Amino acid sequence: MELPLSQRRFCQRCQQLLLPGDWEKHHEHQVVGDISITQLKRPSQLLYPLENKKTNAQYLFADRSCQFLVDLLSNLGFRRVLCVGTPRLHELIRLKASGDKKSNIKSLLLDIDFRYSQFYMEDSFCHYNMFNHHFFDGKAALEICRTFLQEDKGDGVIMVTDPPFGGLVEPLAVTFKKLIAMWKEGQSQGVDYDNHALYKHGKTGRKQSPVRIFTNIPPNKIILPIEEGYRFCPLCQRYVSLENQHCEHCNSCTSKDGRKWNHCFLCKKCVKPSWIHCSICSCCALPDHSCKGPKDGCFICGELDHKRSTCSNISASKKVNKAVRKQKQRRSNKMKMEATKGQFMNHTSVTRKKKRRERAHQYLCS
Repeated sequence: MELPLSQRRFCQRCQQLLLPGDWEKHHEHQVVGDISITQLKRPSQLLYPLENKKTNAQYLFADRSCQFLVDLLSNLGFRRVLCVGTPRLHELIRLKASGDKKSNIKSLLLDIDFRYSQFYMEDSFCHYNMFNHHFFDGKAALEICRTFLQEDKGDGVIMVTDPPFGGLVEPLAVTFKKLIAMWKEGQSQGVDYDNHALYKHGKTGRKQSPVRIFTNIPPNKIILPIEEGYRFCPLCQRYVSLENQHCEHCNSCTSKDGRKWNHCFLCKKCVKPSWIHCSICSCCALPDHSCKGPKDGCFICGELDHKRSTCSNISASKKVNKAVRKQKQRRSNKMKMEATKGQFMNHTSVTRKKKRRERAHQYLCS
């Protein structure tokens, strides 16, 4: 059964698509009516980004970055895209597939934000934690991912991921190895964010985005738009920003932020244009940096006649540090529990999972 336009409603407070039976519970909330098919196809614009930095830091690719990726992947001949934590890219791939009959590219979204399960069927979204390779819906979701990766004997598939800022690299590396192993069983452009104050495109962003694409695709195959200030370096065999000049001493285009870096012969490397060489520190740094030099003595008690390794207070210091770590862990666990309680749909509830799937089926049938 499909819902007519007049019965499609979305509760902004609960971030939930509503069925007619839900209306009474949400009558005092801010509810948006007449949810169109276009809105259902762009859930990232309907949902509020999760921006609580202690529990979530959800920054979404700008459409221009997604469009670049979609065009690039299509031109390189990829037919399937595993979107890990990239809901905007998933949306644009599906929009391209539905609007262009010649397009044969499709995608599967793996994301920690379970709210997306209201908008996608089981074969296009899996509730997933990229830090421990956990599928919340168990073997069924894992098999959906495995089937997607192994389709056409694993040919024509690519993974695109956008890990959270500050996330640990080691667990992500383990997860990606597991996804690659699952695939094998069957067989840098700047990135802007729409809702990040610093890394927006153009004048609204305070800085040029330092976020870059890291890939195992040969760099010379990733063609960056010349009209946006990129050029091809024949020596490095990759596209770089116009200001990123090739250094003959480093034999590389060394800039990491788009500006022209300067070569320091004392440091034997290129440094940021705002840095100068400090004779006290024996390295390049900002002009107003603090020159402290090497610190003598013990880091624990401050005495100058011994080092930390021989300090008599080292055991007490270890106990204090251990207590601090335990306190932080307890605080973190408490915060996670509170965050879990505060979510309007508990992903551990089988009943609520079924309810979300029912919403998806009734809304997406139309």
